[in-house]
Amino acid sequence: MLNIQIIQPLVPEYRVPFFEALARDGRYDIQVFASATLPGTQSLRSAHIHHSFIHLNHPCKAFFGDRALWQKGLILESRLTAGDVLVVCGNPRFLSNYPLLWNAKRRGVATVWWGIGTMPGQSSLNGVLRRQIMKWADVVLLYTDRERDEFLNIGFPGKRLFAINNAIDQEPIQGAIKQWTTERLREFQWQENLLDKRVFLFCGRVTPKARVDLAIQALSLLLRENTKTLLIIIGDGEERFHLQELARQLGVTESIRWLGTLYDQSVIAPWFLTAKAFVYPGYIGLSNMHAMGYGLPVITHRNMSNQSPEVAALHEGMNGLLFEEGNAEHLARMMHRLGSCEEVRLSMSRQASQTVAVEFTLHEMVRRFLSALEAASEKVKSGGA
Repeated sequence: MLNIQIIQPLVPEYRVPFFEALARDGRYDIQVFASATLPGTQSLRSAHIHHSFIHLNHPCKAFFGDRALWQKGLILESRLTAGDVLVVCGNPRFLSNYPLLWNAKRRGVATVWWGIGTMPGQSSLNGVLRRQIMKWADVVLLYTDRERDEFLNIGFPGKRLFAINNAIDQEPIQGAIKQWTTERLREFQWQENLLDKRVFLFCGRVTPKARVDLAIQALSLLLRENTKTLLIIIGDGEERFHLQELARQLGVTESIRWLGTLYDQSVIAPWFLTAKAFVYPGYIGLSNMHAMGYGLPVITHRNMSNQSPEVAALHEGMNGLLFEEGNAEHLARMMHRLGSCEEVRLSMSRQASQTVAVEFTLHEMVRRFLSALEAASEKVKSGGA
């Protein structure tokens, strides 16, 4: 049995099924260590978990204006011996990872650097530093195949480079969809006065990076040619008051529904199943997978240097559309295309469902993660060859 120690900043709700799947594999003894909350991001916190293999008793402290972080009480477990594996979060700001990596090297424990290869909007200097730190690990595990290809092109050795194809558990989404029969969904749409509406949906934290302001501006343009257009916003955050004021100034307040924060898929499902498309004007993360699970085509911006890795699941013209970053008029044109041509939208909807059913799945994510761990262990056992 391979002993595995995983260090994470948090254990968010969407990540719990992944760790549960890992723990069910009897070939590995998995232990996960994380913080309950992070400084400066109280809206982000670990899920309430009662698993013996997940430990959230490592408070995180911030230094230098949140530029550096330290998770207290982390040690390299004594059960880890030569050939076992330490997995650390691929964020250089977590200084508490470095003593763990150093001790792992001393004891012959294999190391895996798991995280994003290139952060959205990252400067060239930060990119160079990030890549140099990655080289300390035996294996680098990136979020998507697209990232892996980029790192291969800049000279990272393929034997040390893996991709997990970051995904979410789609079972709750599929279960929620089954609850909403055609008749029940139509009744919901009638009650919510949606039957004759062209509905677009945003779901996520309402923060500056989400650029919901662009969706509101695009809505104002769409209403000029179709007054039945509606924007649904699920989520809350620091930008809400500013965005509601923007909607008032543009005269579109009555065409926006603010639903607030919702987590229950059975409550969220009818809104997703009613919408024409999922609109995320900022850089998109796992919201991509959430929308595609409901068969929604995704619209986001095309500047890949300012996107999260999960945008790799979007294949333009197949399961979604891309617009020029920051351009509300171009976003409106993409929304109009999916809102006015049902044949195109249905084709993209089918492809979106297929993407998360085949290409980006929890099962495949677990398989790739374990392959990376095995490769790291074999590298150390073979003397680093």
